[in-house]
Amino acid sequence: MDIIKTLYLKRKLHFIVIGLAFFIFSVRLYDGPLRTYDECYYAGQAKEILVTGDALTMHHALNVNYENDPIYLWSMALMFKIFGVSEFCARFPSAVYGALSVLMVFLTAARLRNYRFALVSSLILAATWEFIRFSRYAHLDVCLSFFTAAAIYFFVRHELSAEKTRTGGRLLYAAGCGICAGLAILSKNILGAFSITAIVIYYLVKGDFKSLFSFNFVVIALCAAVLPGAWYLYQYNVNGLEFFRVHFGYILFKRAADNPVEAAPVYQYLKILLLTYIPWLPIAAAGLFLIFKDFFAGKSVMGGRNKRDALFLYGAIFVTGYIGVMSMASAKKGWYIMSVYPQLAIISAFALERFFARGGVLKKDARKKTLGFISRFLFFMFFVAFIISVFPVKLYKTDNIEYKNEIAAYAKSIPGAVYNKNFIFQPAGFDCDYFDYQLPLLFYTGIIPRHSVKAAEINKIIAVGSGGPPIGVISVGAAGGGVFDSASAEITFFSERNKFDDIIKTAGLSTDSCEIILKTANFVIYVIK
Repeated sequence: MDIIKTLYLKRKLHFIVIGLAFFIFSVRLYDGPLRTYDECYYAGQAKEILVTGDALTMHHALNVNYENDPIYLWSMALMFKIFGVSEFCARFPSAVYGALSVLMVFLTAARLRNYRFALVSSLILAATWEFIRFSRYAHLDVCLSFFTAAAIYFFVRHELSAEKTRTGGRLLYAAGCGICAGLAILSKNILGAFSITAIVIYYLVKGDFKSLFSFNFVVIALCAAVLPGAWYLYQYNVNGLEFFRVHFGYILFKRAADNPVEAAPVYQYLKILLLTYIPWLPIAAAGLFLIFKDFFAGKSVMGGRNKRDALFLYGAIFVTGYIGVMSMASAKKGWYIMSVYPQLAIISAFALERFFARGGVLKKDARKKTLGFISRFLFFMFFVAFIISVFPVKLYKTDNIEYKNEIAAYAKSIPGAVYNKNFIFQPAGFDCDYFDYQLPLLFYTGIIPRHSVKAAEINKIIAVGSGGPPIGVISVGAAGGGVFDSASAEITFFSERNKFDDIIKTAGLSTDSCEIILKTANFVIYVIK
């Protein structure tokens, strides 16, 4: 306790908070294979940046892929280039962006209040389970969260510097806000633009039309458009309108708005927060209530301290607006709202500040209570860091372990198998979705599989592969793309082990006619003699 108090008095305690957060986010990232959805998908695209040499147009299975934005994929590709392809290198950028998000919350909260308030805000984010979890995954969303939090930080600096800084300084903050919002857009499509949308709503709610139509806001909007605009212009020149049809049309209007696979009730995000945002949800809800109550009571629209309070209104607008808009979409996943957690941390700290100061408590006593809160949660974070670094706690599932080990070793032993569309790797008898095996195969082995065929179709495939008539070659062979010499190509089959005997029997073959190349706990790789 004395050490914490000393570090607090010397204004050094935030280094411990951010360092602990980074440690928890990054320890043992290697300890488990990537998840099929979405880690293998994103990491596979980052790997193909190195394979194709094309960093501006993403690729999946050597085909152009217009779905995803590049910032996090570039981050992974850079790690792969420097340190080699691994789970750690795929996940490490998320840990970095997570720690930087904690830093942004600290810096923003310090501007809104003071050092103590900033410590509480950053601790809340660092101790948020969902944020910890996805700071340890190779997903786009914590990257988006960081750039969004950075845009909000610069906006807060811009607003609070109105009467203290030269016009040029305010423009720099406006430009910083816009540039970070642009990088957020390049992290995950138009979700990155919500910080700008919230600024518009904030000005409208306050009736501040002068700021809304000011030159500085034009600078924010233009700077937000520059970097994404340059990338979109490149895509238009290289890939034409098809890029926009997929990147915006398919992603926004098909996957987001009309997606029966990921559809969930309109209250899904409230349910997710209720189940995962423990213990902060009731505190954050109280904070939102207090912020809106102050606004409607007219306490947060003037200058001085109230001007800082008005910026809490911006955070409340951002959180409620973001969750509201995402709730109207068909597709709903917990990580889609990752960007709200930094602002929820500040809102929760706002509620705790009111709680510790309730009843006219002296500032000294309120400070003592706050330091007690900080100390307890720092000890909790030290405890968590100790547990996950020392004890064999299972941090990741091992579903793709065979792809990582045995099947990857097999792929390395076959000349021309890796990232070769002409290599015929034919799954048979799979009932699961194509991407359930394609994504881990691509990332861990570089093999581009065809779509699975039924057991009864195996003879037809063999006939094509041995130079027979091209029966069904397009329907079963084109999934991986490319053209192969059917007269000389050998077809390698891939099946689940528990179905192997039935597949061979249904195909009218005998086990003697099969040469088993590899048999793992769950899969069999074989050729038909």
